[in-house]
Amino acid sequence: MPFNLLLFPLVGGYYLLITSRFTKYIHQRIDRQRLIFNAVLAGIFLLVLATFGVRVVETNFPEWSKNIKEGFPLQLPYTGTAILSFLLGILIAHISNLFIDDTKALSRSIRFIGNELEQLVRSAFLNTALISFTMKSGKVYIGWPLSLPRPSRGSYLSVLPLISGYRDETQDIVFTTEYWDLYQKRQQDGADDIYAGFLLVLSVGEITHASLFDFDVYERFSQTANRNSGA
Repeated sequence: MPFNLLLFPLVGGYYLLITSRFTKYIHQRIDRQRLIFNAVLAGIFLLVLATFGVRVVETNFPEWSKNIKEGFPLQLPYTGTAILSFLLGILIAHISNLFIDDTKALSRSIRFIGNELEQLVRSAFLNTALISFTMKSGKVYIGWPLSLPRPSRGSYLSVLPLISGYRDETQDIVFTTEYWDLYQKRQQDGADDIYAGFLLVLSVGEITHASLFDFDVYERFSQTANRNSGA
């Protein structure tokens, strides 16, 4: 096959990797060199698949194959096979997305290659657990992550707050706002969406500390700390 025709399976492999939910979230997180290498491997797979498909058509439908070749605008050897490999990349990517759940695919990519914060958010999201976020400003937000962080929008996190406050001079948390009471009041008032207007979008670059939050553990720790300080 002429070297310039190898561009078709390469582009098809690249398209497959960045479009199929099974692979795109992982390949949005890896470095460029590895992405190119994996695209070459995917292109080889598509080229082998296209070659096999062409041979099947030529063997079982010779007249149809002959008509396609004669009517094809480019008569270079292997042109049809190369273009077919590109089209297969597009076809496989979109067909696979019909059967792959987006959230599960995103969760899988974070499990394999996500950073520590993404792993924490994933655990809280899957288990409906609370996370405590401490910001550079000293503000503290405790709430539930509403979605998994996506690579393309990984610099921000969507959070539904439960409590907010700040850290004082001793780094203890001082709670100032309890959102749960506001949610309940809106529910009693018959609001269609009791959480409307309370969604927080936090910048990852402004987060200095994040951890799973448990009220029982926090209260026990605070009581122990107070007793020790009193002693």
